[in-house]
Amino acid sequence: MANPVFSRNQQFHGNAELSTSGLEEQYNAPSVTFDERLPMTYEGTLTRAVGFFLLAVGSAAAIGLFAPGLTMPLGLVSFVLMLVVAFQRSPHPGLLAATIATFGGLAGGLTVILESQYPGIALQAVAATASVFLGTLALYRFAGVRVSARATKVLMVAMVGYAIFSIVNFAMIWLGGMDGFGLRSQEIPGTSIPWGVPIGIFAVLLAAFLLVTDFQFIENGVEQRIPQKNEWIAAYGLVFTLVWLYVEFLRLLAILRGR
Repeated sequence: MANPVFSRNQQFHGNAELSTSGLEEQYNAPSVTFDERLPMTYEGTLTRAVGFFLLAVGSAAAIGLFAPGLTMPLGLVSFVLMLVVAFQRSPHPGLLAATIATFGGLAGGLTVILESQYPGIALQAVAATASVFLGTLALYRFAGVRVSARATKVLMVAMVGYAIFSIVNFAMIWLGGMDGFGLRSQEIPGTSIPWGVPIGIFAVLLAAFLLVTDFQFIENGVEQRIPQKNEWIAAYGLVFTLVWLYVEFLRLLAILRGR
């Protein structure tokens, strides 16, 4: 859910055009530094993505082993930081790293809590996340799967709706004293299926579509040779989506195994 930051950067879109006023603005802008002249590359993006991924794993291990009680507070902090990132045009790498670290800590704490109740669930969630990532990458690379501009807008609306639901559900658990996963644990009327099953499947599909937009934005950025600093944003979006996908699988599997 970090990727709305991409939609605020027109350089990631292949059909961006410059108007007369835009050309004049660029002409009057201050001269750029040498670093800003360097273009975004796949290698640089991958290097930063690996760094963010290791940061997320390290934070997950630290919270999971030493402070699983911080899981809920970290969930709130990571959500606030994610919103800050999403509404900044050019987020600082330090802010991106802090967001990844807190979200990774949330994933680690949740993993330890659920693994104690459902042994093996962490490995299942990792396998499911890796399968979706590799499958989505294969479809993007070899089948030419892309997300249109209209579909991207629909995706953003769906993500906003899901974010609002998550806030309400979190508040009901935190303040209302609801057990388990809150509204997700409630059964659909007339069935024995918890709401968390269809909601979890919907969230996984959202994350999979978001991975496609991650790949697409990275490709457009490299092809258009946008400034190297955008590698931080691209890497952040990719790693954040992966961690989010893992958390959704972890929660969905817990709901299914707890029925």
